[in-house]
Amino acid sequence: MSSNGLKYGLNIRGKTASASRKPGITFDDDFDEDDEEPDRQTRSSVRLEEPIVEQEVDSSVYGYDEYYDSMKQVEREKEQKKKMEAQDRRPKYMADLIAASKTRKRDLLLAKERALKKRREEEGDVDEAFVTTSYVKHQEEVSKELADQEAEEAKLKSSGRGLEQFYSNMLEQQEEQHQAAVHASMNRNATSSSADILASKKSDKELAEEARKRGLHVELNDENEIVDQRQILKAGLNTSIGAVKHPNENQRDKNAKPWFERKGGRKHYESRSSAYSTQSYSSTTTALDMREQERQARLKREEEERRKREEILRTHTSHTTTQAQVQSARERYLQRKRQQQQQQGNVSGNGDAK
Repeated sequence: MSSNGLKYGLNIRGKTASASRKPGITFDDDFDEDDEEPDRQTRSSVRLEEPIVEQEVDSSVYGYDEYYDSMKQVEREKEQKKKMEAQDRRPKYMADLIAASKTRKRDLLLAKERALKKRREEEGDVDEAFVTTSYVKHQEEVSKELADQEAEEAKLKSSGRGLEQFYSNMLEQQEEQHQAAVHASMNRNATSSSADILASKKSDKELAEEARKRGLHVELNDENEIVDQRQILKAGLNTSIGAVKHPNENQRDKNAKPWFERKGGRKHYESRSSAYSTQSYSSTTTALDMREQERQARLKREEEERRKREEILRTHTSHTTTQAQVQSARERYLQRKRQQQQQQGNVSGNGDAK
């Protein structure tokens, strides 16, 4: 045996006692839950204090419906005013039509008078003209109207700026409407608000009592809510006022993620984008193919028309040339025939002379 305790042959070491592991923090006796309790209470108190602070700053911070109703109150008043004007049944364009008719008659009389005056000047008519009092009065009214019209046109030319003035007036009107809506929302004096709607909404207990008066059997649960809403339905269209949520129910979750960061949101967005781009590309390609086909068809029609014209011209030219040749040959034949007759006449004349 050696000094270090080893023997000849197989030396098997004995198992050493492993150090006992420390139990987890869940079973540790030293862990005290009371250390975490103050932090938990602090966080819960902070969460409870947040809405309290918001209500102290502005108790109506979540009154979206009230603000919306107050902003729309101005539009409702305008619509009501239009309805009242429509009930009067007054002519809307007749006054302008009558004024335009008078202007046309006046211009026609002025044109006739100017033509008559010009004709008299050309003829040299210097005779004294006698006019009536009514004619003089008419002339004064016409001259006054012309002067007013010229002054108004000069004013429009000096102040008007065309489309720039039109857009400026349109923006001013929109700004006035916006300011009126803001003023109405600040006053908060809207006649039809969510509070009125909430007050006008009947509870299930009242609806059940009304249904029982009509002879219907309606069942209510322990919380005075109707078990089956179909039991209170009437004949025809059943409309009811929707429930108005409490302002505290409109609080938004600050930790909520936008739609494209939710589960499957980005993938859906990318798939829709790729599908839209593919559809756009296919529609553009189809449009280009259709244009190319139309261009090819147009070129084919033009080529066929050109060939037809050339064929017609060639046929007409060849036909004309054939007729000319026939006429020339006929003339040559007649000329030869006349020459032969002259020769025969000469021969017969010489024989008689002999």
